[in-house]
Amino acid sequence: MTDGERNDSGLLIVGGGLHGSLLALTVHAQNPDMTITLVEPGTDRSHTWCFHPQDVPQHLAGTVGPLVVKTWKNYDVEFPENQRCLSGPYSAITSERLRHHLEQVFSASGNLVLIRDRAVEINANEVVLENRGTRRGHWVVDARGGPAPVANCAFQHFLGLEVELEEKHRLTRPRLMDATVAQSGGFRFLYTLPFEDSRLLLEDTVYSEENTFDKEVFRTRIQQYAHENRWSIKRVYREESGSLPLPLYPSSFPSPPAELSSPVRAGYHGGWFHPTTGYSLPLALRFADVFSRHLQQPSSLYKRFALEHQKQFRFACFLNRMMFRMYKPEHQRGVLSRFYTLPQPLIERFYTLNLHRTDRMRILCGRPPKQTQWRRAREVFA
Repeated sequence: MTDGERNDSGLLIVGGGLHGSLLALTVHAQNPDMTITLVEPGTDRSHTWCFHPQDVPQHLAGTVGPLVVKTWKNYDVEFPENQRCLSGPYSAITSERLRHHLEQVFSASGNLVLIRDRAVEINANEVVLENRGTRRGHWVVDARGGPAPVANCAFQHFLGLEVELEEKHRLTRPRLMDATVAQSGGFRFLYTLPFEDSRLLLEDTVYSEENTFDKEVFRTRIQQYAHENRWSIKRVYREESGSLPLPLYPSSFPSPPAELSSPVRAGYHGGWFHPTTGYSLPLALRFADVFSRHLQQPSSLYKRFALEHQKQFRFACFLNRMMFRMYKPEHQRGVLSRFYTLPQPLIERFYTLNLHRTDRMRILCGRPPKQTQWRRAREVFA
């Protein structure tokens, strides 16, 4: 259903980005009789989200599967000191596919309502819309994006161009991280997804303590990277960009409360993301899964989930302080180069923000990069 024919819902979600959409799809799959209303102004966005198979709980594979546009068998990371091919599937979701599938699911069910409008006020059990009055829900979830905090945060700036080449690129798998490129202002790498024989997503990413970046500089560097790889760009299909906050302290973002109550803060502004990578899809799925099961049978499940996430979040913020306080921008690459020599299962658990205690010890132990500024260690432990 579209344009909201009901004023009351079991679940009312504000924001149809990745977090809000995955929440709506997951709750509907596990609670098909529940009335769900999704409020989304329909702002055109262009994003690509990638994930590893361990990011998706097995019982949610059917929910995520229709969103996938491409899956590769493995992927590469490259540093001046070492190169590595990591085994295991790697899949991509695009905002275009997500929107299309979401609209299909909503149009096919009488229990799903899609409202194209903007929320101007969100309360415990109701949302005031700009043009369509007030809507009520037993549960209200705020999954909107918005300006990120700048205090006590670094940033991951990125800009990607999906391009068609004049010739075939001959890549068989993604370059998840090509950090052999010149470092500029902080840890920098190029990210390459080969969608088709002559179609690529080329994305330039920089970790920086500056909260803004020059998009034209990033576009130029992508063109230069293509030239260095002997790729001639025929045309640009689309562009995506963003600045993901990387908190240095847990207090930079609100911690998810241990008790679930309406309205619920989801997404980045609920603290449901990876503080070091900016990666949010695994947390969005886990949040949606736990929230859905909580609705079926309220229990301590959500409390355990929230408390564990707070612990993982704190450790990731500690790693951020180490990288940004103990290493100069031109030396931060060495930190990530060392990390990618660790066992692959540990790397995978790091990306899903599901580290064991022994994992945390393994990350911190061993010979540190030569450029470590030990005199600044006090700032890390502050």
